[in-house]
Formats: sequence, C-alpha cells, structure tokens
Amino acid sequence: MNPPSSHEPGKKQSAKKPGSARTTILETAFDLFSQRGYSGVGIQEVCTASGITKPTLYYHFTNKEGLLAAVQSLVSEPLLQELEGVARATGDVVMDIRRVIGFYRSYYQGHPREYRWFWGSIMAPSESLQRQSIEAFRKRHETLLVSFFTRLSEFHGNIRGKELNLALALPGIMNGYLFSGHDMPDSWVYQMAQHFLYGIFS
Repeated sequence: MNPPSSHEPGKKQSAKKPGSARTTILETAFDLFSQRGYSGVGIQEVCTASGITKPTLYYHFTNKEGLLAAVQSLVSEPLLQELEGVARATGDVVMDIRRVIGFYRSYYQGHPREYRWFWGSIMAPSESLQRQSIEAFRKRHETLLVSFFTRLSEFHGNIRGKELNLALALPGIMNGYLFSGHDMPDSWVYQMAQHFLYGIFS
C-alpha cells in the first residue's frame, strides 16, 4: 500500500528544478535593482525576497558584484541576440533602417523594464559598478550597429566614413522618442525612418 500523499488536491507542488534557485535569485535581483537601483539594494534583501539564505546566494554568485554581472547578462544577451538577427544589410537601405528601428520599438514595448535597465546602465556614471558591468555589452551593441552601417555603406556612398556616428545617433534618437511616453503606432516606425534617412541622404 502506498503511503498517503501530503499534496492537497487543487494545489500545485513546487518541484525544485536544477538551476531554479539561481534563476529565482537573478530575476528577484533584477526586480529589486530595476526598482531602486543597484546601490539601493542589499544582499540580505535579495535573499529574503528570493526565499533563500546567503550561503545559497554565494554558492551561485561570488558576491554582489558577481550578481550584478549576471543580471547584466540576463538583460543584455536577449536584446543583443535579437539585434544581431535584425541588423543585416540587404541592399535596400530604406527597408533595412526601418527594420532596425522597428526592432527597437518592438523590444521596448515587449520588454520595457529590461530595455530601460540596459540603457540606464549605459548612461550611469562611468565610475559606477552598474556602468562598468555593462561595458562589454555596450561595446557589442555598438559593434553590431557599426557593422550594420559599414555593410550599408557598400550600397550607399553617403554612409561611408559616418558609420560610428550613425551607430551612436540611431539609438540616441530612438530612445528620446521611446522614453517620452507617447504612442508609437506602426506609422511611427515609418516616420522615424524617414527622419533618420533624411540626415543620410541630404
């Protein structure tokens, strides 16, 4: 005869999976960091909110800086991987620019906290740990856009020699609009692309 189960009908059992503690800590840390900033959150607070002990946290992350580095990876990798798939030059400069602009809009709409954290980290004071820990991802983002514009320059001579400037200007212009809180219908992507292209073609 099987022993009686302690599981109550209608209630889900919380089966712990390998790595689930690490994921919980990371997601909890990001929630807290994005609400109050990295410096405003202590390790004990992350532990309490995650339902784990300090030894468990230190098993997965060496220290608070290590936790921050892992949060930066959690937030940045999906954005950069998607951008890498989008930032390709087909020869149609207008459509290529629209596609990249559409990516920024859709990513912001789908992942607003992650998007804001990514750019907030980049804009943080240079001496801060939040800024230093995002640097490798910032460089990757910049390299992706520079490569994109370099490939576009093969089809449009006006871009040649301006690749870095355009790579820096595009997200800057985008974020000014995205963070303004205004509606962004599909027509907005077209208008933004026209605005940006004017500077290239003129």
